[in-house]
Amino acid sequence: MSAPVGRVGTLTVAPRLGVDALLLLGPVVSADVLFSGADVGFYGGPSAGLFVAGQGGWRVGGVGGYRSRTRPDLGFFVEGGLRYTVLRDAFTGFVAPPPGQPSEPPRDVTLMSPSLRLGVTYRF
Repeated sequence: MSAPVGRVGTLTVAPRLGVDALLLLGPVVSADVLFSGADVGFYGGPSAGLFVAGQGGWRVGGVGGYRSRTRPDLGFFVEGGLRYTVLRDAFTGFVAPPPGQPSEPPRDVTLMSPSLRLGVTYRF
């Protein structure tokens, strides 16, 4: 869900809040700040999110896309993104330690995660 809140020069600023469901990782609560020159056309901006299942994690990056309308209230969008993702304690690599040795602590998994979204929009 997004809504325009103001302008910076010739660009419209629209914060967007959302929830993504990622396979095997669970839900991610995300926030984006989108900049666009018009109601129809190209847009983009920074993105951040928090994983709310499992051990948790976070991601930051950017998104960019194109949106258009098929009717005054209906439209579509195509959007790509690239985010740096950290999944907390995602890999334990548990192997029983030799006697007298401490176990290996869990490790975070970090990766660049691309995304592609195709969708339909409805304007109230």
